[in-house]
Amino acid sequence: MVLVDQPEAQDRDRLLSGPHGALLAAILRALNLGEHQVYVASALPRLMPMPDWAGLANDGLGQVVAHHVRLARPRRLLVFGSNVSSLLGHDPAKTTGFLPDFHHEGASIPVLVAPGLAALEARPRGKARLWQALLEWSEPDWMGTEQT
Repeated sequence: MVLVDQPEAQDRDRLLSGPHGALLAAILRALNLGEHQVYVASALPRLMPMPDWAGLANDGLGQVVAHHVRLARPRRLLVFGSNVSSLLGHDPAKTTGFLPDFHHEGASIPVLVAPGLAALEARPRGKARLWQALLEWSEPDWMGTEQT
């Protein structure tokens, strides 16, 4: 499962139909994963120019996002953006890193937090760091064999 902060401005018929979606598709191809193998979701239901993440968290968005993850039941969770990861208990001051596993119904899901897709698009070095983190995070039999 991939979790992003919000839809792109261009989105109409599907989530991430603009440049961020193209970047995500390239990342998935590099991991030998087809777009049909990965469930992509957004923490926010619509584009918000300057979301008040702390306020949204206080209003229960973290519980909604956690419930969404539980319903999707992914094998792994890749989170793009520190604001989104803060809803799952990650320190928003850190831009990338491994979270403690997300626990639900007796199962644990490994979580990797990456910079947001906009930040990755603007900073090529961030893509290299993400790739290294993905290599460290993935199991040899994980990439390209089952749904994420």
